[in-house]
Amino acid sequence: MKKLLLLICGSLLSMAPFIDAAAQNYVINGGFEFGLEANWTHAKLPGTAATFTLNAPSQAKEGNVELMIDLDNGGSSKYGVRSTTTALVASDSIYLLRFWARESKTFVYDDKDPNYVANPDFAEMIVTIEGESGNKHEVSYRFRQGMTLFHLPFKTFDKNLAISFYPQTNGRTYYIDGVELIDQSNDRNIDVWYTYVWNNMQSSTDIAWVAGDNDVSMLEHAGFGVAVANASAKAKAAADFVTAGERGAGVCEAVRRFVLDVSADLEV
Repeated sequence: MKKLLLLICGSLLSMAPFIDAAAQNYVINGGFEFGLEANWTHAKLPGTAATFTLNAPSQAKEGNVELMIDLDNGGSSKYGVRSTTTALVASDSIYLLRFWARESKTFVYDDKDPNYVANPDFAEMIVTIEGESGNKHEVSYRFRQGMTLFHLPFKTFDKNLAISFYPQTNGRTYYIDGVELIDQSNDRNIDVWYTYVWNNMQSSTDIAWVAGDNDVSMLEHAGFGVAVANASAKAKAAADFVTAGERGAGVCEAVRRFVLDVSADLEV
């Protein structure tokens, strides 16, 4: 197992110089600039109550508007209310779904603040990615404070993907913007391959990592948070450990030190 992990890190690092700088977002109208229903469907099961509208916030993450979902009653099924978009991708590859989201209620984290809540009722939302073969990826996200960037790396053998957002907490308003689906050939300095590899190890090691503007909030759930050297100041402040190496080199450094329990530097 140790040899396999080292080979993964080495092979992925060797691919980095050949990354194509051309960007591609496989999601059309991820910022809702073409309207509420362009490449999107919004549905409610019988017995549920929700409204789907466009909101013009003071600071939109993409364009001038964002999707707003008012969830009054999600019903008995966790899939009762949804907003779905589609994407056509090249099959048999690794992708990264990124989106900005927030909810109407915010919480104070400073226990000295009079508005501090010890056990806040965080809102939740389920996100699924399903291909024509029926293969589905599903993740539940918990909202904290303010607009947050979430990400979901995955591998698929399908070409036609349906990406769905299911709000879960009644009485909350959800806001979604900047939905994008990218692969390794992107111009945002995001290493999709490393994100996928590390997230697939996270469940067994209880270690989370962030870099750049990745979702810092996941560090709060991890037993141990790692930020690579080129991470944002916010990510470094939230992490338990900051690597000496940047990007993939930092990931491999953390794998050797905390997953494989090898303190020596990794040469690639």
